[in-house]
Amino acid sequence: MAGPNDFTGQNIQDTYQRVLQISSSSQITDGTGSVVQTLNVTASYAISASHEITYELSSSYAETASVALKTQNALTVGTGLDLSNSAVNWTGQYGRTVTLDLTEVIDTDGLDRLLSTNADGTLTAHSGLSFDGTSLIGSGSETGLETTGFISCSTMIVDGQITASGNISASGDVYAESIILPFGQAINWGAHDGNHISVDSGTGNIIFDTLPVQMGNGLNVTGTNSHITASGNISSSGDFDGDIYYSNGSKVIRNTDGVTNFGTSGVPINFPSSITSSGNISSSGTGDNYFGGSIVGKFFNSTTSGTGYKLSGAKVLHVDGSTYVFGRDATTKITGSSISLGSPGDAAHVTASGNISASGIVEASAFVGQRVTISNVSAQISTPTQNQYFYGGSTGLSANTWNVILGNNGGSFTASYGSVAIAPQYINNIHTIPCGVKNVTLKSTNRLGGNNVGGGTNSIIPSIWIFTGSIVEGNNHHTVMGFAASQSLHTAPSASVFATAGTGTHHYSINITGSKAFTPGPGHEHMAVMLLNEGTGTQSWRFNYRLDAIATE
Repeated sequence: MAGPNDFTGQNIQDTYQRVLQISSSSQITDGTGSVVQTLNVTASYAISASHEITYELSSSYAETASVALKTQNALTVGTGLDLSNSAVNWTGQYGRTVTLDLTEVIDTDGLDRLLSTNADGTLTAHSGLSFDGTSLIGSGSETGLETTGFISCSTMIVDGQITASGNISASGDVYAESIILPFGQAINWGAHDGNHISVDSGTGNIIFDTLPVQMGNGLNVTGTNSHITASGNISSSGDFDGDIYYSNGSKVIRNTDGVTNFGTSGVPINFPSSITSSGNISSSGTGDNYFGGSIVGKFFNSTTSGTGYKLSGAKVLHVDGSTYVFGRDATTKITGSSISLGSPGDAAHVTASGNISASGIVEASAFVGQRVTISNVSAQISTPTQNQYFYGGSTGLSANTWNVILGNNGGSFTASYGSVAIAPQYINNIHTIPCGVKNVTLKSTNRLGGNNVGGGTNSIIPSIWIFTGSIVEGNNHHTVMGFAASQSLHTAPSASVFATAGTGTHHYSINITGSKAFTPGPGHEHMAVMLLNEGTGTQSWRFNYRLDAIATE
């Protein structure tokens, strides 16, 4: 019998959609692979199938199938039930799974919440009541718990109030942030009318009855009327800490800004026994303080420095400006086997506007301020060649002819008013500074040959130069020294300065003093004195000089 389509002479690509096939899951599909939903079958005998049969057919025999047939009336699930694949009903055509959906039955569902019925088949989950498996917890507006019987639990935590028409008892401890009692009521222990704490309804005072009161961790009383009044004694095994301590209405002790004050102004204080202080004892009063015995202390501090300390009304030690004054206009005598002012290393100076004398020996590690002599030298230069620096002879400084010259194996001179380098073999021709000094001076007397001195043709112009520095340790090292001071005789002095004893016997003084006195540089321990002829004359030059300074240590 011919079908609805004749495939004769047609291409497969144009007709495959109408071809029926059986899939691997035994379903009937068309040529595109889509499941055939409806297949009309007419038979005079029974029809059996391993799949669902959708039908409009007539048969004179029974119908059988291993899969249920479609129902004419679909099955619908109610509240609290869901069909899989989001189906709203079930016709029997496809398999479906029915699941229980409590979100349609329970309002405000949440973790560990307690449920209550709503009398309509639904439940309400209470957000303020929960049970975590151990504790029943109430919060918010759902904290009320009422019972006509007993409540027994190992721990009860209540955020709100607990109201009981009967007793509340505990075999353990009761903890609370505060306990509020109406006036006239009491907290009792022992018997109901025994030991108790109550509040006086008239005064509001707290009354501790029968037993002593012990506070194990302090008592803090605050408020405008925060007094503690006792008709008996108040005793403590610890400390009393308060602002002011009174006795019989008078202030006795108060500590202000770290200072402890005793007594009340105008009220005498009597100490019947000794007073021992490991710190200072001071008095801000202006009146007299009387002591019947001796006052012994390491230090006595008078805050009124201008008054200081007095003996029989006369000041013996006080401050005048920035000067500490010891004694008064009368004679002051200090006696003792030995007197020490300060400790070693202290800058404890003693200054006197008059003389300091001693009938014995005065000893000191140094006499600072005393002028000390560094050296005395007497020698001559036979031929003082122009512009040559002479500083000693081959065997030393004194009682010798100076013939050691800078630049002639005796060292070198870098520039005028510059530095000099002392040759190592003539290091004994320099002076050693014995201690710390200042205001170094040189005074000399000079005898010059010839008639032309200080200027003119073929005249000798003498000058004295001083250099300072320190010796360089080691072999064959030159000692470099810097310029310190100099003085020249550039014009012939007047007769008032020198005395002429005849031709060839002219005497002159060349001094480095006054504004030309100098202080050696830091670390400078040696000085070199050099004589220089700045003129063209070569007359002999005999001299002696003294080099001294003021000691600073």
